[in-house]
Amino acid sequence: MERTQRLSPEEEAQSRRPPDTVGARRIGPYQLIQELGRGANGVVYLGRRAGSEEPVAVKVLLAQQDEETVARFRREAATTSRLQAPGIVRTLDFGQDGGRLYYVMEHCRGVTLKERLRQGALPAQVAAGIVADLAESVSAAHQWGVIHRDLKPSNVLIDGDNRPQVTDFGLARDYAQQRMTRTGDVLGTPVYMAPEQIRGKSGLDHRVDIYALGVILYELLAGRVPFYASDLPTLARQIESGRVTPLRELNPSIPEGLVAVCARAMAVNRDDRYPTATAFAAALSEFRGEANAPLAGSLASSREEGGAVPFWAYFALVAALLSSVGFLVLLVRGAPEPSAASPAAAQPEALAAALSQARAAECERILLEVGLQRQEGVGTATLVRQLGRALQLAEGEQAAQAEALLLEIEAEARRLADARVALETLERENERLLPAPRIRAALDAFVAEHPATALPEDLRERLDLLKKRLAGREVLATLIATLGESPSLQQFAQLLEKAREWSSYNRSLAQETNQEALKVVDKLLATEPDQPAYLILRGLILFRLDKQDQAAECWRAAIPVLGHGGRRVVHEFEESGLMSATELDALRAVFRGHERGPGPPGR
Repeated sequence: MERTQRLSPEEEAQSRRPPDTVGARRIGPYQLIQELGRGANGVVYLGRRAGSEEPVAVKVLLAQQDEETVARFRREAATTSRLQAPGIVRTLDFGQDGGRLYYVMEHCRGVTLKERLRQGALPAQVAAGIVADLAESVSAAHQWGVIHRDLKPSNVLIDGDNRPQVTDFGLARDYAQQRMTRTGDVLGTPVYMAPEQIRGKSGLDHRVDIYALGVILYELLAGRVPFYASDLPTLARQIESGRVTPLRELNPSIPEGLVAVCARAMAVNRDDRYPTATAFAAALSEFRGEANAPLAGSLASSREEGGAVPFWAYFALVAALLSSVGFLVLLVRGAPEPSAASPAAAQPEALAAALSQARAAECERILLEVGLQRQEGVGTATLVRQLGRALQLAEGEQAAQAEALLLEIEAEARRLADARVALETLERENERLLPAPRIRAALDAFVAEHPATALPEDLRERLDLLKKRLAGREVLATLIATLGESPSLQQFAQLLEKAREWSSYNRSLAQETNQEALKVVDKLLATEPDQPAYLILRGLILFRLDKQDQAAECWRAAIPVLGHGGRRVVHEFEESGLMSATELDALRAVFRGHERGPGPPGR
């Protein structure tokens, strides 16, 4: 549990300051006995409730925290208090004393997984068993609609029974609550973040936890994390590339199948990972030994393969369901002997009814999960697989509901596929510089058929970029129209300034602007062929169009006309800010080369 955690490197500086005291070492009804650890936003104490000898762990929020940290602390307490599942440390109490927030957790004796890793890599079966147990605990949280988002060895305790316990839901996100973080926030421990999480993308789902579990599995097997970097941008690039040292190069004794399971959990594309944490646990079960294989993992495994679910799995599910309502005791103690009033033939009917009830409950859970995943932007392939499992269980109205939802998702996928094709066509036509009015008409028709609110995030970003680029081309068309047949030097300079501005984020538009500017300056030179300013400007445009040799020729043609005033003209262009440092250096090089030639300048 969190109370026995060692601090991460980023928390060390804060941990060195003197321990924070809470009154006379008491908060609420709890006596604080010993400080166990200090994190970024709270101190964990070993304590006891007044009148009880049972130890508990008390986390107290540090003083003078910002509103977001306070809200996150409250959410952590509220989230863990309702996650009543094996493998997750429970919250027992929550309160406020003298303006200090605190919550109380069950006391769990043991060491963190991070401390255990200091002894080196674990045997493959042990590592697979630990991560499988973690996956089952995380799956329980997911079924409650909670994503942890900060799974790492320091947030895992190995208790007295050698079972891992998940702690620290401070960054957990609840599907049912409003998002606390802004789009673009990067929260969590970087080396365990999924690629989409470290990029700060919105729409994160439960598969970020599956990725983190894959990284933990890699670390347990290899004795080291898969990525190393001295700064966050470098680490992000490594994670997004997905390139790691092969596990069997570090430890040849690791089974190839376990390497494949780890690789799938750490897939860069989240659609390529295991669809659920339960499916991940099921894949690990064969490497931990059949005696320890979790029931839920086996059941999920049979569904993932798409085959029929064995009878014993349904029986186990029924047993779990009945135990939750207090009926399992009757099955354990044994039913009364058959009598005339209760013939033996009635028992299979009762079991069939219980099986049907269990199937309906599991189907309802899957349908609810699919609904939540759709809101979070989970990929179509994952949703279809989930609904395929639901259809194997569904009957009657549930089957009709699942089929209708499947048809709706497939139709939406087809609409999005059509939208991608149409948008790619518009992007290509705009890059080819087809007439802007034609692109505008096609874009307006696209938006009418595919509103931005109905598009996924990546398509919305591309649509916004296309709108900006098209708007730039329309501005260019307006500028060209205002120049007329005889533009002033000031208007022409404005056009060149726009070309320079657009070159920083839209090269194709900048090139189009330079091509239009070249047409204009050629018209000006046709009326005043010896105007040195026009010659220098024409050379500047050619330089921007990557025609350096032609630009140098144009600048050399201006030198005889300028005579000894060449340096003054260069200085004037420098003062105007129209030319970049690179362009000015190229112009000076041409003028200096002429001055070093035979004869005085200007001849």
